[in-house]
Amino acid sequence: MERRKVESMFSSGKTRCLLVISFIWGAILVGCGEQESPVTEQDTAGSSQQSASTAGSASDGAASAAESDSASVGVAAKETDASSSTKDPHHSVRQWLTQLVGEEAAARDQAREQLKSTDVEDELLLTLMKDSSETVRQGAAYYLTGRFVIQDIALQQAFLEALEDENSKVRQLALQMVARMPVKTIRPAIPQLVSMLDASAEDERNRATVARFLGRLKIEWQQVLPALIKSVKQDPADAVRKASLFGVSRIALPKEAVPVYLHVLSQDKEVSVRRTAAVQLGRLGPEAAAACPELGAAMAEEDDQLSDTAAAALTRIGAKAVPELIRQVSSSVPRARRLAIYSLGVLGPPAKPAIPTLKLCLKDEDAEVRQLAEMALRKLLFVP
Repeated sequence: MERRKVESMFSSGKTRCLLVISFIWGAILVGCGEQESPVTEQDTAGSSQQSASTAGSASDGAASAAESDSASVGVAAKETDASSSTKDPHHSVRQWLTQLVGEEAAARDQAREQLKSTDVEDELLLTLMKDSSETVRQGAAYYLTGRFVIQDIALQQAFLEALEDENSKVRQLALQMVARMPVKTIRPAIPQLVSMLDASAEDERNRATVARFLGRLKIEWQQVLPALIKSVKQDPADAVRKASLFGVSRIALPKEAVPVYLHVLSQDKEVSVRRTAAVQLGRLGPEAAAACPELGAAMAEEDDQLSDTAAAALTRIGAKAVPELIRQVSSSVPRARRLAIYSLGVLGPPAKPAIPTLKLCLKDEDAEVRQLAEMALRKLLFVP
């Protein structure tokens, strides 16, 4: 019995002991937990600050890198501009010259002002007249036409060389300046000018300009005249054939010119060109007597201006034209008949061989023919 009590007490004490030990151990654990907690929060705060600092540093680094890149780009751009300027120090001038011959009027005016205010030297413009760009060469040539001085040898040489430029507009500007030069300066360029009459190599406007210019020069006619005659007969452009006729009229002797005019009067298809030939024949006067038959035929042309011009030419030829005028009195074309009768009256006494024919006209059915015949007879017979 006592043994059981002792065992029971021992068992009960053991249980209490275990409970006390468990309580103490739990307290210890709780205390450890409370001590560790502040340290963790402090570390966490420090970690957050460190993370923020790291992020700020990264952001500042990115901004610095961006600024560095931006600065690098700016420097690179400046270096590129400097490089371009180094490669083409006259870029602006070339651009202005291009605008100067462009299609926009405002751009042309602006370019002209820029060139004027910059006071570009002739030496640079002369250099740019040989530029690889056609528009730059044209612009340089155009601007220099305003500065052209006959005494300037460099300008003279530049424009003489420009006659061979690949661009027709540059050649056109060169022709304008060459026309102002002394004959002795132009003489070496005659072969080049003659070659510019070639329709397969030169445009119409320049060919016409050259033809008139060569006629006015009256030099090296041995080279020039054959080229002009060929142009009169073969050039496809009416304006060039007319200009060449003018050139021939200034250089050729009457015996050389008349066959050319006759060719045109009888074969050229353009009435205005034939009219030009008739005018030139009239200017030759009696020396164009060989052209009377062709002029008489031209009086019957449908073009009134041509027939009037032909009649006037016959009148200027004078007495040698009377036989042809008498023939035209019997023409089947009423206008030709009237022109012939009127022309005989204008000739006066030299046309007396036409009196019998004119008397017959007094009985003509055409009232205007009768009136013109009466007026002509009065002049031929000196009837007041």
